[in-house]
Amino acid sequence: MAPVVEGAVQPIGAALATLGSDYTNYGALKAVVQFLQGHWEIPITFCAAYLAMVYAARNTIPKHRYLAVVDKCFAAWNLALSLFSCWGFWHMVRPMLRTTASKGLQFTICGSTSEVVGDFSESPAALALCLFCLSKIPELGDTVFLILKCKKVRFLQWYHHTTVMLFCWLALATEYTPGLWFAVTNYFVHSVMYMYFFLMTFPTAAKLCKPVGPLITIIQITQMVWGLVVNAIAVGTYFTSGDCQIQAVTVYSALVMYASYFYLFSQLFFEAKGTGKTNARKTARALSRKISQALLEDHCQDVADGHAKTN
Repeated sequence: MAPVVEGAVQPIGAALATLGSDYTNYGALKAVVQFLQGHWEIPITFCAAYLAMVYAARNTIPKHRYLAVVDKCFAAWNLALSLFSCWGFWHMVRPMLRTTASKGLQFTICGSTSEVVGDFSESPAALALCLFCLSKIPELGDTVFLILKCKKVRFLQWYHHTTVMLFCWLALATEYTPGLWFAVTNYFVHSVMYMYFFLMTFPTAAKLCKPVGPLITIIQITQMVWGLVVNAIAVGTYFTSGDCQIQAVTVYSALVMYASYFYLFSQLFFEAKGTGKTNARKTARALSRKISQALLEDHCQDVADGHAKTN
């Protein structure tokens, strides 16, 4: 079995290496796309194993003597993901903004992948895009650390990880051009969010970082709104003129995913509002706390609570 696995990995490895030096090599990008198209067993296997892990750990594990080691590893993990996200954001945002300025937003959303990648001559944006989609598999490690830290895995957390991982694989496999903007915004959010998680492991830095907690909640929500706008443009163009290089399966998947997120956020809103009489300020504080807990996971709960008490 080992030779088969090595043989399967070599083409995508060579293609990624090519994109690291030849930024506009569409043939190399196409090789990555074809690999994803032919290996759906990879994300499905990881998804099944991940959900099995979450189910097995539905009751938090008892406190153990390795918590200090887990915290140190978690800090290193967050720093690595933040630096990776900074790298990806830097290499994607510049060509995307430059292309938007020269050819318009519509082109970056509905243009063909070969045309858009052709404008990425000054940056390894295509490589950053591929690594972004593939990185959603190792990002499942966030939940592993939550479990090892004896925290409860919330529904929105594991649902978000699984749906994003599967959608990113689908988006690249179908060359979903609007996904370029999703990658850019998600890289930015993760560069801030994971650096925040890293700094929160240090008591002195944690005091300074507390005010940033609600800001991360805001940029998470903004990311979702921007994703809806981009998809709305793509869907609107697709159904009106057909002049948008996207596939129906990806469009419908994006709509279902974002609609489910909208529903879950709506549920958080009504939970925060409650059934009793309350004012808008209290509702906003409660909603901010609930979203922070759901999106920023349990290790940010104290930050959200502290923010609510100071307002």
